Amino acid sequence: GAIPTGQPSPFCQFLASELLPWIAEQWPIDAERRSIFGFSLGALASLQMLRHYPRAFKRHIGASPALWWEDGALIRAFADHRPTAAGTQLLISWGEDEDDPRRAVTPPGMSSDEATGLVERAKIIRNAQTLVEHIRRNDIIKVETYSFPGENHASVPWLSLSRSLGFALRG
Repeated sequence: GAIPTGQPSPFCQFLASELLPWIAEQWPIDAERRSIFGFSLGALASLQMLRHYPRAFKRHIGASPALWWEDGALIRAFADHRPTAAGTQLLISWGEDEDDPRRAVTPPGMSSDEATGLVERAKIIRNAQTLVEHIRRNDIIKVETYSFPGENHASVPWLSLSRSLGFALRG
């Protein structure tokens, strides 16, 4: 079964307790630049790490986060919980047209009514903005947002990588 996004996933547990310590034993790591990036469902892992292991990464990046997953559990989790890692930074980005069903890139054979339903259920922009509002109430985490003009869910991953690298590598 699915792991509710309000709880740390086995992947996040592995990342925090096994993989990151192993990497630190193998190579010198600059903890001030350690960052995690995720797009869509992958953005949930970045946000779960912020919620459950806030000191594991200095910068968290969520591009077009699929916050509709588990009926918005992660949004509710951040509404009720304030991460406590001082100096942590978060970048949330999305495509300006992600909530527009006419601009959706859909699988072959999907009708326009199905595409409309899918986009309206996902509410990528509205959900991301709600999450940002919850996190900004916590003055400890610096939150940035970026909307890619004229872009949709299919075009955002490539654009967000460039912006995310700049965010992750700043001094």
